[in-house]
Amino acid sequence: MKINKTSHRPKRKIIVIVICILTIITISYFTYAKFTTSNNINNSNQKTVNMNNPTDEQKKAGVITKESTSNATTGKTSTNSSDQPLKPVTQSNGKSTINISMTSPLNNTAYKQDDTIYLRFLIESKESTGSCKLTLSKNGSTSIEKTASPFQSGPTTSTCKGFDIPASSLSAGTWNIDLVFENDTIYGHTTGIIIIN
Repeated sequence: MKINKTSHRPKRKIIVIVICILTIITISYFTYAKFTTSNNINNSNQKTVNMNNPTDEQKKAGVITKESTSNATTGKTSTNSSDQPLKPVTQSNGKSTINISMTSPLNNTAYKQDDTIYLRFLIESKESTGSCKLTLSKNGSTSIEKTASPFQSGPTTSTCKGFDIPASSLSAGTWNIDLVFENDTIYGHTTGIIIIN
């Protein structure tokens, strides 16, 4: 009589392969779940951008900014397609008039949640002496005046030292900015607004 031996090896191989596949799937699932949960936690801590329609105050600020940057009455806009600043224009008092522009904050909007409001201005002339006088004013609030000397002189421009205003000293709303730069031979003046949210 002949005894037939049945082999259990193919069944064992299949069981081992299935266990390996299930282990890989389980590890992949938990890894995916961990990373998506930690990304959601990290994203919730980031500041968000307000995508609502602009308020009337923001629209007004945009119009004023647009008008102040498009008016070329003192040569603010170069038509020669050059990145070099225009030559200063001499005034009747003998001083040359130069252009000044606000470079910070972006979009003229500052947020009250920040501890400090940083105001920066570009003087479109290479200067090493003189002073910048900043005046911030708002109806119903006390005006703020600060003075700084030019901070850095580049190849063709300079910057005011910068004005770091404590956010607690500015109430919410639209503040008018008036900056004057002056030394013995040069005069520059710019105005604008900043919105404190």
